Parts: sequence; structure tokens; C-alpha cells
Amino acid sequence: MSSTTPEFPRYQVLEPLGEGAVATVFKVRSLKDGSIRALKALKPEQAQTDRAIRRFEDEYRILGALHHPSLPEVYDYGIASDGTRFIVMEFVEGEQLDRYAAANPADLWLLIYQLTEALAFIHDHDLLHLDLKPGNVLVHRTRAFAEDEQPLVSLIDFGLSYQRKEGGRTGLVGTAGYMSPEMIRGDKRITRAADYYALGVILYELIEGRQPFTGKTLDEVLRAHLSETVTFSTRKVEVADLYPWVEKFLSKDVNER
Repeated sequence: MSSTTPEFPRYQVLEPLGEGAVATVFKVRSLKDGSIRALKALKPEQAQTDRAIRRFEDEYRILGALHHPSLPEVYDYGIASDGTRFIVMEFVEGEQLDRYAAANPADLWLLIYQLTEALAFIHDHDLLHLDLKPGNVLVHRTRAFAEDEQPLVSLIDFGLSYQRKEGGRTGLVGTAGYMSPEMIRGDKRITRAADYYALGVILYELIEGRQPFTGKTLDEVLRAHLSETVTFSTRKVEVADLYPWVEKFLSKDVNER
């Protein structure tokens, strides 16, 4: 995390929440109404090209137009005094999907339903996520839909997302353990099938407690995604209906997903 935090107009930085290759996320307080928000700041080294800035602005524009219980609301866009661009969105405090599911196995099917429904929603709006993984799926308890608290999935971090209608190569982006073969190859056309593949990895992890394709090096992991066939340690009766879907989603053939 950078030792120097920019001063953002209208917001007080409370604490850093995380840092990725593209942006740093802070927990902030709105100076207008005191509400707690998440502020995502584009890293200076990422703001050196028009393309990077455009992608960041597109993230704000696209997500700002979408409203869904499992997507964080987007509120603001601005430029700090030092030129840092930032997006302000709903602060989602939750536990990452795999950890929550391991501690609450009775909620598994509800979590899967919510995740797949959220993914279908963004796909219906011509948006691909392209970095789907447990760390980008948070679960928190809410009374929004029932008298008793229920888990609610929130799909976060759309920094690598793009609209399908724009097309073009994505380059080698994302998280190695969840990257589809076509993304690894750098295929010209990337479709929602890439997100389905990452979903298959997540479902496999929820069943097996480990990733389907591993290796000691990044190259070994990527080669495994390109060539290895998924296997299971055993077939659990309670999730029997999931196995065909996992195998389908983890197919190397885009047309079979």
C-alpha cells in the first residue's frame, strides 16, 4: 500500500481496504452526510494512458447504470487534487464466498443461486466480469428480504470487466486460477463463456475445497487450464446435481459451456 494517500474532495479516508494491480480501495466517510462508502482510486502508474483512464471511467458509467441487490451501488466519480481518479460506491462488508460457504454449508444452494442470478444479470446487460473468484464475491447477512437474517451475495470488483459489444482482445488479464483457456490463449473474441469457466472453478472449490487446476509456477497453472481434464476426489450425494454443471463449465471448448 502506498505510504501517501491522496486527499479526495468530499470524502475522508478512514482506512485502506485493499490494493490490486489497477487500483487501491479505501474505506471513506462522506463529508456531506457522514455515510460510509468504498472509494476506488486508480493507481498513478495506471493513469498514464488514455485507454486505462477510459476503462476506469467505463467502469463507473456501466456500473452506475445497473441496479441489483447483488451489485454495489455506485454513487460518485471525481478527480483528487493530485489528479488521482476515483469512484465511490457502496461499502460492502462481508466474508468472501468460499470461507462463508465452508462455515455455513446449509446456505450453499442459496449462495449459488444468488451468484448465478447476479452473473446472468450483468450478462443480460452485455457486461462481462472477467475476474470472477471467491475474493470478488462477498457474503453478508441481511433482513432485506425476510424477517430473519439471510445471506446475500455481492459481486464486486469490475475493474477488468468490459462490454461484449466492444469486442477486441483482452490480453492476459485476470487471476490465473480462474482464467478460461480462451483468455489464456488471447483469443480475439471473449464471450460470457469466460465467466462461466470461472464460475465452474468456484463451484469446484465449494465442493472440493481446492482448485481444479494447480501448479508450482504460473506457467504450470496456465498449461493445466489449457490441457487437463477436471477430476473429483469423490462424488458427494448432497451436491450430486452440481457435478454435471461443473464439468460443463470447465470444458475447454467454449461452445460447450
